[in-house]
Amino acid sequence: MELLIKHMIMGLLSLSILGCDKAPVEEDAYWIWAGIPIVEDYSHKQLYLYQGRFYLDSGKPTYERRGLYPHSIEATSVFLVFRLDHLVPVKKLLTVVESISTHWTEKGVNVEGIQLDFDSPTARLLGYSDYLKNVRSMLSNKLKLSITGLGDWLLASKPGYLEQLADEVDEIVFQLYQGREELDGLSVYLNALKKVSFPYKLGVLQSTNKTELEKMQKGRHFRGVIYFVQL
Repeated sequence: MELLIKHMIMGLLSLSILGCDKAPVEEDAYWIWAGIPIVEDYSHKQLYLYQGRFYLDSGKPTYERRGLYPHSIEATSVFLVFRLDHLVPVKKLLTVVESISTHWTEKGVNVEGIQLDFDSPTARLLGYSDYLKNVRSMLSNKLKLSITGLGDWLLASKPGYLEQLADEVDEIVFQLYQGREELDGLSVYLNALKKVSFPYKLGVLQSTNKTELEKMQKGRHFRGVIYFVQL
């Protein structure tokens, strides 16, 4: 209850300070997953580059390298994306993450941050918040921390849980697709986004209807779109 009251007060203060002004929306960005080449259409853009996944192998935290290897690319900035099948120890995670970040930087690439892609059960979001707090405290202050978010979080999370999650990261990108298809009942998720009290971005398919995109961009806290690039 105290957590909910705290975020309600913060939201009211933000409204009184900012009035009805909406923060600027960032330019479109692109997720580049394994096997996707960086073509000219995506050059000089912000890119989110998949780098690999963390998982447990017989209970042992393991990293599997995937995606593009560090090399010189033309991008305004880059977020390095890591899939987490499980929440591996933070030190193990950051040892890998920061090493890969250094290799990209050495190639002249502007690494703005990292993005963690973890499908936390909605009922365990507070535990995920604690994990992210530890990541943030140990991550280089030169790197931003981004996470992907599930549509279910918008519909089923308890009051205050998403706000606490947002407090621990620099951005949340809600994915409005599953595999190669849009989420069923997309309007339900868009309505839920109207209640979000913190800045967010949306992850969408390149095939998303323009009319639907316009609806997505009307949220007061909307900050931009990241397109999932597919062959």
